[in-house]
Amino acid sequence: MTTEKNVLDRLRKCGWNTDCCVVPVAIKFYETVVGQKQAWIWVRETPSDQYHQCVVTSQYDSEGRNILSTNTILITRGMTRNEIHKALDDFLENLETVIAASYAVRLLRQP
Repeated sequence: MTTEKNVLDRLRKCGWNTDCCVVPVAIKFYETVVGQKQAWIWVRETPSDQYHQCVVTSQYDSEGRNILSTNTILITRGMTRNEIHKALDDFLENLETVIAASYAVRLLRQP
């Protein structure tokens, strides 16, 4: 199984639709007070990098900027399937925490 397929399989199991296109590889929609917004995940292979096999990044625009700009993981060569899943789970947990704290999502939860 390729690293990209491994990453995509894990994203699907975590509720992401990966059938949208090649890049980005996954999209998830969130309800906010300003309507539905989306988060994106990209997986970029790095064949010329001797240490890293791919980079996983994310994007969710809030208040005019990508609030997930620092949410990135590096999948290193030699990582096991379980290590990749753990890294992705941590990545997704951080993503959900940051989005939940965004202004438009916080306002939706207020009475």
